[in-house]
Amino acid sequence: MMQKLKKQLQSIQPVYFIGGGIISLLLVFLILTPALEIGSDKIKGNSFPYLFAMITGSILLFLLLMRHFLSRKFRTLRNYYLMAAVISFTVTLMLLVLFVSFIHSEITLTSYGEMDEETVGNILSLVMFGCCTAVFLLCFHLLTKNKSQYVSYICENVSKIAETDKPVEIRERGGDELEQISASINRMAKELAEKRSREQALERQRSELITNVSHDLRSPLTSIIGYVRLLKENGCRDEAKFNEYIEVTDRRLDGLNKLVNELFELTKLDAPDFTVDLEKGDVTAIVRQFGFEMGLILEQHALTLTCDIDDTPFETMLDYERFARVMQNLFANVIKYAEPGTTVALKSRTAPDSITVSLTNRIAGGTSVDTKNMFDRFYKEDAARTDTSGAGLGLAIAKRIVELHGGEIYAESGSGNITVTLKLYRSSQTADN
Repeated sequence: MMQKLKKQLQSIQPVYFIGGGIISLLLVFLILTPALEIGSDKIKGNSFPYLFAMITGSILLFLLLMRHFLSRKFRTLRNYYLMAAVISFTVTLMLLVLFVSFIHSEITLTSYGEMDEETVGNILSLVMFGCCTAVFLLCFHLLTKNKSQYVSYICENVSKIAETDKPVEIRERGGDELEQISASINRMAKELAEKRSREQALERQRSELITNVSHDLRSPLTSIIGYVRLLKENGCRDEAKFNEYIEVTDRRLDGLNKLVNELFELTKLDAPDFTVDLEKGDVTAIVRQFGFEMGLILEQHALTLTCDIDDTPFETMLDYERFARVMQNLFANVIKYAEPGTTVALKSRTAPDSITVSLTNRIAGGTSVDTKNMFDRFYKEDAARTDTSGAGLGLAIAKRIVELHGGEIYAESGSGNITVTLKLYRSSQTADN
């Protein structure tokens, strides 16, 4: 409790303490003076009770006001300038009293020669007015200088935020509206920097998308054009060649069709207004079904599938068709890059609020995989992109679908194996039911 009070007291600026003490003293003085004047005959020249009552009352009133001083709501610019004005006025008044006392004790009117008393009084009044004004302005300037400099500091940094892409952070201090403004500006600057970073990333992705699409479209189209020209030149004279050309052309057209469909699917999934068609479903049952179906398909590619599936049902809101697309893409990636003759492990674990599904396989040829970027569009293990059997969009589509379901998907590699893990959470609608 004392530590908390100590921190609160340290956070209050001296201006509030001094100004609050002066206000408390003046209020007690205004309250006690009329009462003491009524009973002045009982005091009989002894001023100690008056002083004791005034000091005691000021301390008690100040302690009551401390509740407001400790509150952050009290520490506003309006109250700060009020306290600064009170302190400046008090200092000016004290100097005025000292000045008047000095004049009356040290200077007599006879020292002014022929000047009459009214002229001397006017001169002294002007001097005192000028001095008091100067002292008040000087004190007020010194007390409010930090606030004015802080405002200029905020304005300068706001201009930097608007003009540069470099991160700019404003120091938050004062405990008043200026601190709140600084905090708000820092939040907006952070959001702006993140927005700029996202826009730059999107611009890079857009540029890469155009480059990669051009590459993946040009390769099959060049091949198709070449074989079509051969067919036109040779016609049907060589049936074996004809069948070979048709087979290659058909295969290239099939790959081209898959690429266009994947691009269309990914573009649709990335649309801001796109929503998945959710209905209640059991993820465990879907994973088990895929384990059965894909086991037979993997055997055709010299791979063996082992399943370790938690039997606990996990019902959540799900888009059946698109979640099935996720599983298909993950298994397609395994078939494409797994070491032939090895084992592929499908595993699921169910928790009260989530389900985790993982797929592990041996990496073909000891190839290194960049697990951080493998879910990016057009990512391929072959940096030279000589493999045109796939567009590199399958995992990007899978990631986007999982994200639309409020889940997450990631990959880990080690000891020549790679594990892709997806995690889905139980939706609130399912939990309510």
